[in-house]
This record gives sequence, structure tokens and C-alpha cells, in this order.
Amino acid sequence: MTPVVSVVIPTYNRKALLLEAIASVQQQTFGDLEILVCDDGSTDGSDEAVRALASRDARLRWLPGPHTGLPGAVRNRGMRAARGEWIAFQDSDDLWVPDKLEKQIAVVARQPEVQFIYSHAAALLPDGTRRRMTPFRVPRSGRIFETLLFYSIIATPTVLMRRGLGLFDEEMRLTFAEDYELFLRLSAQVPIHFVDEDLVLCRQQGDNISRDALAGLDQVERVVQATVRRLGVPSSLAARALAKIEVRRYKQHLLQGHSRDVLLEDLARALRKSPDYGLAKSLRLAEQLRLTALIRAMARRSEAYAG
Repeated sequence: MTPVVSVVIPTYNRKALLLEAIASVQQQTFGDLEILVCDDGSTDGSDEAVRALASRDARLRWLPGPHTGLPGAVRNRGMRAARGEWIAFQDSDDLWVPDKLEKQIAVVARQPEVQFIYSHAAALLPDGTRRRMTPFRVPRSGRIFETLLFYSIIATPTVLMRRGLGLFDEEMRLTFAEDYELFLRLSAQVPIHFVDEDLVLCRQQGDNISRDALAGLDQVERVVQATVRRLGVPSSLAARALAKIEVRRYKQHLLQGHSRDVLLEDLARALRKSPDYGLAKSLRLAEQLRLTALIRAMARRSEAYAG
């Protein structure tokens, strides 16, 4: 029988965590699904472990492939092989709560016109505690393209979308923010439905958050630039979105202890892109008043959870 949901899980050398991620899908209260584990050339025995599970659960399939380092291409392999009407994404190091799919499919039963659903997610910290990701107040349902242009609020493992709605962009060869590019693109096409609950636990490694975020900002900037060109976003809106990326770069440099000259240059770039951008102007004033220590403390408290 054709499953209702196809769950796509990309993986690369994460066998122990992958098995936990798969288990959280197998244990869903909504069980009409298939699980497509899309390998990116793992060498840690993931193949044998998943095939052993598949021998006991016919819903599970192992889709091998060579290592590319391109998560969008790996996910696309699963999406092309999917048989379900709906595509859900799970990451190989994250966990679903048991009724994640049940609550999202219930939305479809009530509103059959819905095409894209996501939810809140909670960060699972190394000490076992949980904190809601992106806890700030922004529009989250409906036509939210402008929200997404400024805030990356959609955690990929929370997403349930109709098959055929769109694929990840492989031509950009993104190693980071490939999901942000897809969700930005889709948010300009269809309304987005939001479930106001933590349906996913995303593992966070507290010692590498700033490093990883800074490494990906150049690719986020590429995504925003490509999106505003493709969709003809008004110049003032595009300028503010690009200025916000410079403020995010400032924030990462601040947390990593870079010199004041570096921090001021980040803010100067933001203001060159959007001279009236209020946040950059406020941060520049705070720097001029030598309030860096206070800004750093505030940034560190919010860093793991802001988009």
C-alpha cells in the first residue's frame, strides 16, 4: 500500500544518533509512513545497522549514495524516491515527539487545502535541558515570506509538505542554508501553516554554535541575494535583509571575542547597505558608549535560539 507520509532522513557517519532519530519516527502514533534513510557515503557501519532495522520494519528503506557534502542533493534523492502524498524531514541527530505527525496530519484533515506545515522546535542542550528555539514574536502563519527573509524560523525536522511542492536547489551547491533557500522560495508561493507546539527536539552542541553560525553566514547571504533577484523583492526590503546579515555577523564576531575594529566594521557594512536600519544604528551607539560587555552577555543568552 502507498504510505501517506514519506519521511526523508539524510545522514553521514552518525550511526548511534541516526538509530535514535529513526526510532523516534518508528514510534510515531501516526504510523502510515515510510522512512527513507538517504546516505551521503557513510563509512561508520550505518549501512549494516539500518539494513538490520529494515529487515524487521518494512517501512524502512536505505538509499545509499557517494559522499557529496550537499544536504540538499541528499534530501532530493529521498524526495524523488518518495511514494507518500506528504514529505516530512527528519535530521539524523534530532528527535520527534511521539505525536508529531499525528498533530500535523490532523491539520490536513481539518484544512485539506494546506500544503506546508511546520511547528516550534526545542533545542536539546548537552546537559539534557530544553529551550524553545526562535521564541520571539513574529508572524508564523499565512504569507510569511517577509518574516522568513529576516528570521530563519523554520526548523527542517518540523516540516511536513505536499510531495511535488518543490525540491532543494542543487545548482547553488549549498552546504548550509539549503533548507532556508527552499522554505523562502515556497513561502512566496503558498501559505504556511504553523503548529504552536514543540514537536521536535534539535540537539545542540553549545561549544560550536557560534563557529558554525559564522561559517554559514556567507551562504545565507548568497541565498538572500539569489532570492531577492529571483523574486524581484523591493530594494528597501532587500537592503534591510542584507543589513541584518551583517548584524548577525557582528553578533558572532562579538561572541568570539573579535576586536572592536572588526565589530565596528560589521556595523558599518550593515549601515552602508541600509542607512536607516535601526538595530545597526542602536548597536553602533552602544559600541560608542563602550557597552560591548553588556551586548555580549545578552547575545550569549539568546544565541542558540534566535533565527
